Amino acid sequence: MFAKIFKYEAKEMGWQLLLYLAVGLAVVFASGLLSLTNQSFLATTGTTIGALVAIIIPFLVFIMGSKYYYQTTYGQRGYFTNTLPASGGTVLGAKSLWLFIAVLLSICWSCLALGWVIFTQMAGSAGPDLSFGDKFAATWEAIGQLLQSTPAYLIITMIVVLLLATAQFVLWVVSFSALANRFGFAYLSTNKAVTISAILLYVVYEAVLALFTFLVPATLHITTTAGSAQTKLLIGAIFSQTNEGAGVFVPLGMLGLIPLLIVGYWFAHNSLSRHLSLR
Repeated sequence: MFAKIFKYEAKEMGWQLLLYLAVGLAVVFASGLLSLTNQSFLATTGTTIGALVAIIIPFLVFIMGSKYYYQTTYGQRGYFTNTLPASGGTVLGAKSLWLFIAVLLSICWSCLALGWVIFTQMAGSAGPDLSFGDKFAATWEAIGQLLQSTPAYLIITMIVVLLLATAQFVLWVVSFSALANRFGFAYLSTNKAVTISAILLYVVYEAVLALFTFLVPATLHITTTAGSAQTKLLIGAIFSQTNEGAGVFVPLGMLGLIPLLIVGYWFAHNSLSRHLSLR
């Protein structure tokens, strides 16, 4: 049943997701080519449009995924979900996994799109006397050099942060959807219930995470020496990192995100199981 629900989720949302990403890719690619022209107006316009599209597309995917999850779980389109012979954990797991994949794809797409916009803008401004083809080749060469010079520890850190940020959004969606459904006025004013619960849980999340960061004043300082990563634990105020040189600083208080995600998933699972038991 898990596979069937996941397949249905992918089929229902997949085409719309691909449409967003494909149209956005075409616009961002074209805007990057405009940045390689010798016309300052076209170059500025291309950079601006490309950056805006790279930022807007993930937000569209976030909104689409959030609305789809609530409507097909607790809302007017939830009839199919409520009649499935599946437990709350199965339904929540399949829907959460698809939402995680959709959000992760959109974030990765946004990072690549912004990278393309930035490098084409840099290539266009660095060599005004170069031909269009030479500027295009210089862009790919700059990207290749950056990837080769990026240390492995930084890539790993970025991947971990990306996965945690995606999981944070997914758990936020399933949690505020479950909370909104528990409001007595949810069926009369769905948008109001969802908005209030989303803001409430976001504020609680930020407050608890800030408290964890304050109570655990330790920072992991990651640097590279001769191509190998080295770590150093800094005890004290996080702002002391400014005196420690270059590198990546990871406040260990941010690990409070993990229990927050666990609590959020438990609440969503409990609420959905309760909701399905009343079908």
